[in-house]
Amino acid sequence: MKRKILLIVFLLIAVCLILTGCQNKVVEEKTTSGNGANTSSNVTNTKSNVTKSDSSESLSYSINGKEIKVKVEANNLDYDKLPWVGLVPVGNYKDEEAADEVDVTYTYVTKENYPNVILDIDGVEPGNWLIILCDTDDEGKVLATSPITIK
Repeated sequence: MKRKILLIVFLLIAVCLILTGCQNKVVEEKTTSGNGANTSSNVTNTKSNVTKSDSSESLSYSINGKEIKVKVEANNLDYDKLPWVGLVPVGNYKDEEAADEVDVTYTYVTKENYPNVILDIDGVEPGNWLIILCDTDDEGKVLATSPITIK
């Protein structure tokens, strides 16, 4: 009887781990380059990690060659305060200043480029990173982060 219970518990844990692992999946995205040729790139789709439970900010993205197209969903961004999206090493960033010290690329969010912000990743080392959204470029808050793997 104990063996059956242990087996059931083990199988339930295995199923939970499998389902959790399926949240991050790799898909192939077909794009058309400027010369009309079809190219493909691996894009890792992940759910966004919102840093505040009561916020409505989120980030999603796709990678196309040397660019990341980040879709920003955020209410009440004050463009005059220079909100920005950047790429930072994986970590826990409590404020904008900590992220600003280590970002490897960033773009300000403006009325013109909202909600689709482009990050140039030419020269960025492959590995695990965070896309980060901050509300201002001067002693601001981190509004949202999303993990990303650059290959």
